[in-house]
Amino acid sequence: MTIKELTTEEQEKYTEHIKVNLPAKDDDEKTGAGEGCYVLVTPEVKKAYDEDESGTSYEGVLDNDSLYYPGLKHGTIIQFEMRGEKRPTVKYNWLLEHYGEPAPEWTESAEEAQGMTIRELTPEQLTQVKQNYYTQKQAKKGEGVSWGELAQINDLVSDAEIYEQFEGVSFVLDDFT
Repeated sequence: MTIKELTTEEQEKYTEHIKVNLPAKDDDEKTGAGEGCYVLVTPEVKKAYDEDESGTSYEGVLDNDSLYYPGLKHGTIIQFEMRGEKRPTVKYNWLLEHYGEPAPEWTESAEEAQGMTIRELTPEQLTQVKQNYYTQKQAKKGEGVSWGELAQINDLVSDAEIYEQFEGVSFVLDDFT
């Protein structure tokens, strides 16, 4: 199911971002290793995430295409399990059932990925996060974004706002173009 199949009212409930891991193998589900993906969730799910809830399953909307699972695209509704202080994960068996084996080039690299916090990003990476955040924020209001706004993003989105929104999110180089 994708977000396009939901009513507008249902779609508008997904306003918060968290990062969820897609395991590349069965062991990764247990360790929490995998591809970090952005997922749009409701404020209630974000609260559970922020409170380090564990063992509860939730759903959210994948907000980027998966590299591990090429058929898993932006807008797909996925289920994941909260893991306390560790990043939530999607069930490996669910991924296999719906999307097959992960792309072979990613199977071994899941454990090698090194994460960065929002405060560890380069100025260029931070700018990309701000631009994506602002674009999504405006889209939720039904408004577009101009090139001028993207060029002046530091005047529109403060570092403090981004630090607050993405605190606890781990970034990898693949998150940036």
